[in-house]
Amino acid sequence: MSKELEFLIGKLHLSPPNFQKGKWWIPYLNFAEEIRKDIKPPERVYVHEVFLRESNQHPRVSLKTDEMIYVAKLLDEMGVARIEFYPVISEEDKKAMKELSKENLRADLSGLSRMMKSDIDTIVDSGATHIMLEIPGNPYAFKALWKLTEEQFIDQLVEHSLYAKSRGVKVSVMPWDTYRPFYEYMDFFEKLYKALANEAKVDGVVTSDTFGMSLPQAVMFVIKKIREWCPNTPVEMHGHNDFGLATAIMLSAVMGGASYVHTAMNGIGERSGNAPTEEVVLAIEALLGIPTGIKLEMLYYVSKLIEELTKIKMPSNKAVVGDALFTYVSGLVVDILLKIKNLEPLEETALMPFNYKVIGRDSYKVILGKGAGKSNIELKLKELGIDPQGIDLEKVLEEVKREAVIRKWEVPDEAFKRIIQKYLKNK
Repeated sequence: MSKELEFLIGKLHLSPPNFQKGKWWIPYLNFAEEIRKDIKPPERVYVHEVFLRESNQHPRVSLKTDEMIYVAKLLDEMGVARIEFYPVISEEDKKAMKELSKENLRADLSGLSRMMKSDIDTIVDSGATHIMLEIPGNPYAFKALWKLTEEQFIDQLVEHSLYAKSRGVKVSVMPWDTYRPFYEYMDFFEKLYKALANEAKVDGVVTSDTFGMSLPQAVMFVIKKIREWCPNTPVEMHGHNDFGLATAIMLSAVMGGASYVHTAMNGIGERSGNAPTEEVVLAIEALLGIPTGIKLEMLYYVSKLIEELTKIKMPSNKAVVGDALFTYVSGLVVDILLKIKNLEPLEETALMPFNYKVIGRDSYKVILGKGAGKSNIELKLKELGIDPQGIDLEKVLEEVKREAVIRKWEVPDEAFKRIIQKYLKNK
């Protein structure tokens, strides 16, 4: 190591797990003993992808059969463990699931089922290899809706779980809205989850923060409790984004020991949506250092496809896949980026949350706007093959800033060339 490099690195920990060259530089603090001593993450996390089911519940989204099949194949290629459908809802969904059952996908085809044997039969007959058995798990709800006692509720859920198992498929059980009543009804939930694990012998037990309103510490508390009650059954986490906490909820669940996360590409789902697959898997891999089996380089492509199919464009400042994430306009930032981009070992990663190539993007982009500096101008001249010799960069920058204010946008190449032409003629 050269003296210059030794000076730059100093005390920094630049090796796995927090640093991977060309990918990311994560705070070593994330992996410090003081932080890790209170968390119990699994060695591997699996993705239960719910976009194709949850999108049916998002306002004004309706996918055709061929679109669902195409997306499912991409999700399978990307590496998700399960792909969830709701074949009971329509013939299109049922047909898509049947067609996919002939494709020998690596992922399990999961069907969402109410606590009804007719639902279970329809799903199995549609080619499912997994059933997600759902029902409101909040005692207030099942008492109000069906007049069931807690004991009756548990008995019926075990009965339907056993019936689904008898049909030759894997079964996970998702009593939803379990967080709001969890603390007051902890004795009930202990009986419920133990019955599902020990009597029904299900393949997974799910806990659902249906309205996404639990603090990360609360999620960890619940997951750890269920792991204590069901030490030999995988625990799964489902959650929504009503308070903007969906990704944090999933990370907290994993830190508590959940081995399956329920996520949806672009976060599209009921109401404000689900935990976004792209955010959750990247955070699990980079921030926690836990493999998910997902091909991260497919995230951007699949996200853009979902935008086209749903007609729901992601905000430019959307985490992980937003267009602004690797678009730079600030002259201060561009100047720093250009100065350090070739400095080993961090290179561009020193000024990025992760390298753009990680999610399958080709490059970062520097634009001309109100906040631009001379570095932006010099870089744009180089891109356009224009010799900067003799051009008054300060005056060009002033005009670029004025143009950006008028346009309320970036200055496109055509407008920039017109500005430059004034100075080329006077050379």
